[in-house]
Amino acid sequence: MQAIHELGETDLWGATVAEWALGLAVAAAVFLLLLTVHRFVLRAVDARVKAQREATGPEHTWLVDFVQLPLRSLSTLFFLVLAFYAGSAASPLPRAAHDALDTAMIVVSMVQAGILLQHVSNAAVARWMAHHVHAGSATVATGIRFASHVVIWTIVLLLVLGNLGVELSGLLAGLGVGGVAAALAVQNILGDLFASLALYFDRPFDIGDSITVGADSGTVTRIGVRSTRVRGSAGNEIVFPNADLAKSRIHNFRRMEERRVTLVLGLVHGTHADDIERAVSALRQVIEAQETVRLDRAHFKGFSATSLDLEAVYFVLSADYGVFMDRQQTINLAILRRFESEGLDLAFPTQSKQQTKEAPKPADEPVVRTA
Repeated sequence: MQAIHELGETDLWGATVAEWALGLAVAAAVFLLLLTVHRFVLRAVDARVKAQREATGPEHTWLVDFVQLPLRSLSTLFFLVLAFYAGSAASPLPRAAHDALDTAMIVVSMVQAGILLQHVSNAAVARWMAHHVHAGSATVATGIRFASHVVIWTIVLLLVLGNLGVELSGLLAGLGVGGVAAALAVQNILGDLFASLALYFDRPFDIGDSITVGADSGTVTRIGVRSTRVRGSAGNEIVFPNADLAKSRIHNFRRMEERRVTLVLGLVHGTHADDIERAVSALRQVIEAQETVRLDRAHFKGFSATSLDLEAVYFVLSADYGVFMDRQQTINLAILRRFESEGLDLAFPTQSKQQTKEAPKPADEPVVRTA
């Protein structure tokens, strides 16, 4: 016993072994208690959430978004630092140990608070999306989520630096001077970053939209911080820098409400006027008989070198390209059958063999004479 007492009174880094042992014992007890309580509460919440979902409840509820997810975000490191902090408070440890644990507690607590705020902002955005289901909600939600994360972690970083003793006014002044040079060095990256914010909130397109930029076209699959990814019609992925998109003309086909079609047909020369009138009437009847199609006009347009031209303009009342092509094919086939049944001949550009044989030679072609 005497040996144990002497060992407990032995000085170790400014405190006795007994004081260190007491601190570690309290820290271990607090750590185990925190883990046990956390797991018990989390299991109870998980069971409640499961019961709600089995009752066909909504995916995003207050219990899920603001209780379950924040509880899951509590890290073991946070519990460990909190336990050591409690252990240091229960034991007269050296001042240096208290100061180190105080600093660690502040830093870890602020990081944990940032994680909790991030989860809360994500949950708020998810709840907003659940009540605003439209094509642009995913794009706007991504922008809000990105902006909130930047604000949260900027504040956390400044608070951590301030509590670590960093002079923020001098730091910000230094960043103001050096920031100019840094901005010049990474101006392309910063341009893409600010362009991504414009894409998020101005919304020239949304995820899932079919767009054309210059000679490239495809479906938007992702709007990132630096670039936007588009799946091309051949299955290839096209990556556009956001700064280039912000300066480009973008054709967004998904936002079309209808598609316009101009149909031009030619009848052979020699077709009687009455037959031309019947042809125009047939065009009108065929187009007007189609569903989700609106006829704009149909006329005998005029005379050309090879045909008597008819023109019809109609709208397919759907932005879907598959529906558009189906209606166009149906109308074209119906017109062909109608013209065949009424004996109306379509004209095609032709050139007679006699004209081909007697085509004059160019004036500058040399003439070869023989003796």
